[in-house]
Amino acid sequence: MNFSSFTVIKNIKKYFTSLFVIGFVLLFCSVVALFLTQQRIQLEAANKLNNIKLKQSPWRWDFVDFSDDVVESFQNNWQKKPDLAQIIALKGQNPQLSLNFSGETINARLHDFLTISAAKNMQGSIRLQVKTKLSDQAFYYSQTYRLKGKSVQLDLHKNWLKIDKNNTKTAAVYAKDIPQISSLVLLFSNPKTDLVLNSVELAYNQDLVINDFTIDCDGKNTSKDLNKNIDNKIAVFHLAENCLFPSNYLWLKQGLQQQYPESILRLKQKLILAKPTLHKVNLSYTSIFWINFSLYALISIALLLVLFITVKNKVEADSSHEKSWLKQTIFYFLKKGAKKTITPYHLMLNYAVVLIPTVIIFGLMTIFKMPTINNFQHLPVYFIWAIIQQYVLGTILAENIFYKHTHNRLLAALLAATVFSLLHLPSVRLMLATFIAAGFWSYAWLVFGRLLPLALSHAVLALMFYAIISPQYLYSAKVLQWFWE
Repeated sequence: MNFSSFTVIKNIKKYFTSLFVIGFVLLFCSVVALFLTQQRIQLEAANKLNNIKLKQSPWRWDFVDFSDDVVESFQNNWQKKPDLAQIIALKGQNPQLSLNFSGETINARLHDFLTISAAKNMQGSIRLQVKTKLSDQAFYYSQTYRLKGKSVQLDLHKNWLKIDKNNTKTAAVYAKDIPQISSLVLLFSNPKTDLVLNSVELAYNQDLVINDFTIDCDGKNTSKDLNKNIDNKIAVFHLAENCLFPSNYLWLKQGLQQQYPESILRLKQKLILAKPTLHKVNLSYTSIFWINFSLYALISIALLLVLFITVKNKVEADSSHEKSWLKQTIFYFLKKGAKKTITPYHLMLNYAVVLIPTVIIFGLMTIFKMPTINNFQHLPVYFIWAIIQQYVLGTILAENIFYKHTHNRLLAALLAATVFSLLHLPSVRLMLATFIAAGFWSYAWLVFGRLLPLALSHAVLALMFYAIISPQYLYSAKVLQWFWE
């Protein structure tokens, strides 16, 4: 065994406890993030079942939270009445009201009537504008209804008119041609009086039917009768097994709700962190207090453990020096040479050592899926964002916080990578992927100090990662509480 190998083993033994704690932090955070995701989905299911039990539709906009109930671009059409859950449009304004769906979709066959309630007698008329999918290039327009009295109930099974992007008009039957609603706009005409609205509601049908089914983590159902017509029923899917990652649960729930709007996914886990209430269409599930609090408490505890490792391995400035095995590596030599001479040759070597592994990893990724130019259309913007992230990761975390105290590049890089990856919770797969990548980028920064190649590596590999990985395994690139949207 040569001296360098002996020194490497000696360093591993020296930092074994620290490496063990880092591994424990990542594993513990993965388990808790999975638990919090299960709790969030189970809470949503319990709330929706409460709605059905009490026959209270979640599709009710009562304007208590005006900014949540009404799409932002339509809020200028209305005035929010102080201290009252009412919105007002002055006479002659002919306002439009786009209701906030928060990404959810209505099963049109579960709702026969749309009810509009007002604080004073309404006059004028109204038409409804509907999209079945947000990506559609066509709208459905209802017949014109007369507004009269304080409450108007609109029969949604009347004839509709479909108008596509080419202004082509075709007749449509609501129950057949509009199986679901992803966007609903109310087009008012009020030439003679003010409109003072209290609420808009799509109530459940009186003959509401629930069907129960069993499903696994891959979305395969084990119920023979799922293929039957359940369009006019609420489907409750019971997950028969435990999934390994949060993304599996969210992907499954999203897929079920897209295929069977207003369906419910129930898990085997008990609800612990919150009590069921009622589901409301635009209730932000990213704002569930105890689940969010638990997530940020988890991250805080993990960061404290990282701080503990840093303090435990703190080295005084006068005794700070690299071990001989690390000094003798080619990476350290290139950095010292580049700093002294800054020749094109050394600069090229610095860039090459960072970008060659990037090219190799990129090539390996193409085995799974060949990218297209569309996958990199946002590369210039993401490159700027990557520069900011690499500055925080390399300069602030790796160099000025961890290396400054530990004077060990490998340990500093791992600690910086741990902090960086924790900020990608509760997506466990994204956390693990960023830990590996950030470890390489942090160490490369400490050795070479070159920001641009690291940012380019970050931008290219991140966009490629998002392009090749299935939504089942990633679900979303959002982080923290917004991952659960």
